[in-house]
Order: sequence, then C-alpha cells, then structure tokens
Amino acid sequence: MAIMGLAIVAPGGLLCSAGCRPSGPGPSASSSEIHAVAPLPDLASVDPVAVEMIRREHAAAVGAPRSAAQRGRLAMALHANGLPDAAVAEYRAAEVLAPADHRWPHHMGRALRSLGHIDPAIDAMERASAVSARPAIALAYAGLWNLERGDLSAARRALERAAATEPTLVPAHLGLAQLAIAEGRPADALSAIEQARRLAPGDRYARYLNGLVLRDAGRMDDARIELAVGAGSTLDWSRVDPLLAEVQALWVGYRAEYAKAQAMVAAGQIPQAQTVLRGMLARSPGDVPAATLLAGTHVTAGRPDDAIQVLTVALRETGEQFALQMGLASAHAAAGRPEVALRHAEQALELNPTLAAGHRQRARLLALTGRTGDAIDAARRAAALDPSQPDGDLLLVELLIGADERAEATRLLEQAIQRLPGRIEPCLRLAAIRAEAGQAAAARALLEHVLRIDPANRAAQQGLAALR
Repeated sequence: MAIMGLAIVAPGGLLCSAGCRPSGPGPSASSSEIHAVAPLPDLASVDPVAVEMIRREHAAAVGAPRSAAQRGRLAMALHANGLPDAAVAEYRAAEVLAPADHRWPHHMGRALRSLGHIDPAIDAMERASAVSARPAIALAYAGLWNLERGDLSAARRALERAAATEPTLVPAHLGLAQLAIAEGRPADALSAIEQARRLAPGDRYARYLNGLVLRDAGRMDDARIELAVGAGSTLDWSRVDPLLAEVQALWVGYRAEYAKAQAMVAAGQIPQAQTVLRGMLARSPGDVPAATLLAGTHVTAGRPDDAIQVLTVALRETGEQFALQMGLASAHAAAGRPEVALRHAEQALELNPTLAAGHRQRARLLALTGRTGDAIDAARRAAALDPSQPDGDLLLVELLIGADERAEATRLLEQAIQRLPGRIEPCLRLAAIRAEAGQAAAARALLEHVLRIDPANRAAQQGLAALR
C-alpha cells in the first residue's frame, strides 16, 4: 500500500487516489417539496418484523407530514433496516422542517456515504457541524471523507477543528495521522497516533496506522507486529458517536435480535442475552443459532445440563445439525462426561467431516479420555484442514508436549509465530519451552516480543522477572 504519494488510507482500509470522487447525486428538496411523504420502496427483501414497523412509521408520517420528528423517525427506520436510499429523502425533509436539529443532516451524511455519494455526504456533515452543540464528531466525519476523496486541504481544516474543539475525540487524531501519512510527514503521524493511543490504549486501528509508518521507515520487524495486530480493523465510531445508537435502536427482525444477543454476551450481559434468546426460541424452538448461543451461555455459567436441555429440544425440532451436536459435545464435556461428549463430536463429524472445528473438538475429547495418539492424529487433521487457525496449532502443540515430542511442537510454534506475528499465545508457549530448556536469551527475546504486542501482558512480565 503506497503511503507517500497519491494513495491515502481511508477508514476501514479503503484506498482512494488523490482527487477521486465517487459519483452520485445528493438529495435536494425545497420547503414546498417536503409535504408529501414518498410511497414506500419495495420491502420484499426486508424482515417481516421490520416491514411492519416501517409501515407503521410511514403511516404516521403520512398523517403528520410537517412533523420533523416523525419524518426523521421514518428515515431512521428505513436506514436501520437496509434502505438508506429511501431514508435520504426523509432525512432531508426532517432537516428542512427542523434546520436547527443537527441529527437529520448527520444521519443523512452517513446514509449518503453508505451509498457512495461522498460529496453530498460531506455537505450534510458540514451542515450538521454548523448547528450541533458538539460539532467535532461531524467535523471528523467530514474530514475523513475529504481525505478519502483526496482533498487534503479540506481534510486538514476539518480534522484540526475537530481535534481542537474536542481534544479527546480519537477519530480526529487518527484522521490527522492518516493525513500526515498521505502528506509524507511520519513524525506528525506518529505524534497523532500516540495521542490516540493515550486516549484509547486498545485501539487496533491506531496500531494498524502505526504499522504503516514503521513499514515506510524500514522498521520491518516492528511493522509486521503492528500490522498483524491491527489487521482488519476500522475506526470505531460506536464509542464516540451517540447518534449511531439512535438508528441502531430501530433495527428490528431476526438478524437484529440475534446480533443484539451476541453483543450482550460479548459485553458480559448474560441474563439479558438469555432473556432475548429464550424469547427467540419460544417463537421458534428449532432456531439453531439461538439455541447454540443460549446453550453456550449456560455452559459458561456452569449449568451444562441446562445447555443440554436447550440443545436437545432444538435437535428434536430440526433433526441432525452439526452445530447442535458440537454444542452437545461441549456441554457433556463440561458436565464431566467425556465419553458421551466424544460420541456427539463424532456424530457432528459424520454430518460434516470437512470442518476443522469438529476435529479439534474430537482431539480434545480423545485427550480427556487418555487416547493421546488418536488425539494427536485428530489435531493434525484439524490443522491440515485449516492451517490459518492458530488455535489448531496450539492444541496440537500441547498434545505433542504431553507425548514428549518437543521438537515437532517447537517447529509448529516457530511457524505459527512467523505466520501470525501479532498473536501472543504461540510466543508465550515457545518462551516457556525455551526457558525449560535453559535457553534464557531465546525465551527473553520472545517475551520482549510479546510486550511489544501488549505492553501490559502479565504473563510476559512475570516470565521476564523469573529469567532475571
């Protein structure tokens, strides 16, 4: 990826040559055009629950066409459920009716950007910043989108204003870092990245940008670590833009409900997630994703028999399913029944022998039942099916160490570190092997490598202390 010159880094890893402008007309509406609410678009691809809600909001807007709040709510309902093009006209109507409300041009800017209409999206965010009590967020969006289209002067003006107005706004600092990268100012880029990392120490996109700067400076080893840690990351607006939740709240239907349950599980809100998932299963007892996610929460909470009950009902409703058999294997293993768990894992593999996850599960269960040789064979099979998965290598490594085959375990760990320099677990495991073998210098180098990835890693800190 070129950094010096025409190509610039955009949020989400998009590239845009200087001066490029995605085509597409922006919306326009005069006050005389906003009275009538447009007919609804084709809703055939929309979740039935969302269709009902959209129709209800549309009817309310038709009944109150000069209500900015209702026109805006209809726009958000359309936007949240995959119809941003239809949402734009309603956002514009709401803005004309309530020009002092920054929400409508803000939401419209995001909808337009999702459609590829970058110029009118920037215009909308600039209008939002002009009337917002907290203009920095809209300015940061406008600055980053100007950066995407190659207007570096406009990007600088917006991003510098955003950072000056709200010094704790991480996207503004990361935008300034991207601008400095595009302009060939690595020292300024590193300064902006460091400021972002002080504000958000775990931000992976900051690590990615840091890797780009290090790579251009020829520091390839450090760059590989940073780029690996930040791979696939994007700017995280969810923590800084409160208006995102306003639209998200109107995303309804199966996918929305399941995604919300997943987010609750990830946030540790297990009782709330279980309430949502039980509701989904009450409506559809054979819902495999909901059943497996709910079962997983029961296993995590130490109630494997509850998990088994959920999965058994789903299995009865749907028939044989790989995911359900895998879930039953995990639940029975957690309940201390490895032989029963192994039978379920083998049933899962009969349904789909090409998935590495099934072979990894079988390998773990074979090891629990004392069949180390068979477990190693199963782990080798999993690693061969999915060589990109480091967990498969680590499982095989542990089994090989248990069988006193340290030479092969060491080779696998070295390969994993070379392939995935941003992963901590292989480094820690290989450091332990080196330390046990009396190779203190090699162990120290690996632990220092871990601390470059995660400076607060306790295991690495303790390992280095033990080597002193």
